[in-house]
Amino acid sequence: MGKQTVLDNRIGWVKTYLVKAGLPFT
Repeated sequence: MGKQTVLDNRIGWVKTYLVKAGLPFT
């Protein structure tokens, strides 16, 4: 149960980091 949430949060953080770094995320 909790593992999926942790994974989703991590993926969301990585996406945010890449966007803030100026990389196109597609």
